[in-house]
Amino acid sequence: MPKRKPPSFDNESEYSLKETAKKMYGFSSAGSTPKMDWSHVDLPSTWKAFKQHCEFTFGGPLKQKSEEVKCNYLMLWVGDKDREIYSTWELGAEEAKKLNTYYTKYEVYRKPESSRVFARYKFHQKVQQEAESFEQFLTVTC
Repeated sequence: MPKRKPPSFDNESEYSLKETAKKMYGFSSAGSTPKMDWSHVDLPSTWKAFKQHCEFTFGGPLKQKSEEVKCNYLMLWVGDKDREIYSTWELGAEEAKKLNTYYTKYEVYRKPESSRVFARYKFHQKVQQEAESFEQFLTVTC
């Protein structure tokens, strides 16, 4: 069986652009970039999924980057709306270099305010489903 040759690039500039992008951003374009979806109805869950995607990216392709650089990536990925929120914060120089600062502030902003009236309404509207055991119903209700 003949040996396979490595792929060749017909266009040298195409090769250099790919290599330059890989060096600049620290990863290839094969992975997807995290993006916050502002159109989703459930923003707290969307934020949680977005944060998880960021953590996987920071632990994988961007693992070698400093925490300060990771903060910059996060600010690129959150989008215009979250950058508006960011502009209202007063961060010290050291706080601005820590991912946990951003996560905590965004989570506080995203956390829905608890409403006793709404919680009470949901409690009284709950009906046990056919396939649901009493224990499951009681656990979900309380």
